[in-house]
Amino acid sequence: MEVACRVHRCVGEVTVACRYAKAGTGHWSSALPMPDGIAFNVYHKRLGVPVAHGATRSDRHDACVLSSSSGDAAGERGVHQSLFVGETYTIEVPATVQLQMAKKDFVVTSEGHVVSVVLARRVGRVMVHLLPGESDLPVPTSVMLQLEHRGLDQRVMPAFPVGADRAELHGEDTLLVGETYELSASANGAIIPTSTDFVVADGQVVQVQLPVERATAVVSLIFRAQPPPVPEAKCGGGSSVAYRAASIELPEGLVYEVRHKATERVVATGATRQRDVAPRVSLPSCDFYVRSPEAQEVTMQVCRSTCGLGSAFKALEASTDHWAAWLPLPREV
Repeated sequence: MEVACRVHRCVGEVTVACRYAKAGTGHWSSALPMPDGIAFNVYHKRLGVPVAHGATRSDRHDACVLSSSSGDAAGERGVHQSLFVGETYTIEVPATVQLQMAKKDFVVTSEGHVVSVVLARRVGRVMVHLLPGESDLPVPTSVMLQLEHRGLDQRVMPAFPVGADRAELHGEDTLLVGETYELSASANGAIIPTSTDFVVADGQVVQVQLPVERATAVVSLIFRAQPPPVPEAKCGGGSSVAYRAASIELPEGLVYEVRHKATERVVATGATRQRDVAPRVSLPSCDFYVRSPEAQEVTMQVCRSTCGLGSAFKALEASTDHWAAWLPLPREV
């Protein structure tokens, strides 16, 4: 006699939880929340057949419970009765726009347990183009770039110099796909601080254009007379002569022309308007791009024109009928 017994396998309860790989590491991105609704599939490891699927929920701590009495994300019931105790299964999280694909094996036990799947975020590439505000001047080589995460308001990489008009941003786990960043540029006062936002995209190099406008400053020209060379004299007084020459007022109408040294472009012209020992002229700030935005002074040495002068000495009596008018003067006067 044969007796047939129907054996029912015991099924277990599994909670699938997704965890970010950088969580708890101190990395700046550890504070970012995981995307909501992370889908996953469960396969029997030896047979390779799908037995369950679902999706996590952010309001349930990025987890999803699979049990014999619960349906899956599509509302089906009883599909999770294939999670048999003692069998080995594989959880697979397909790659998404923001997350990399991940797999993990687990064995179902009679007591409910949590299967934690560690996920890594996808990173992208960003090329920064610095656009000079002046067509005939290149971007300053002292430009420094800073990158901050827009939502966390946290710097994600140290400031670094560009040295050219373009640079590719890089860094491990820095440019996360789908996240918004703020890129800012500065150059120790040589440019006006500027910034722009961008979102990292998947599968393509994001081109970010950042206009760079040079900072300006008020520049004053001060004209001073250059002391003329004083010939050697047996009797002293050369230094006093030079001092008196430098103290004489310069005439008005001193014409000046200022050129950019590298491009030879004329940026300012004009003339002084008054007589003064040191006439001063303020130049328009919009035409001068300087290293520091503070007011600057430039002193110009003006060389006066000179001419030869001859001196003739004669005795006072030479113009009279005095008898001494015919006497010659001493050799050294």
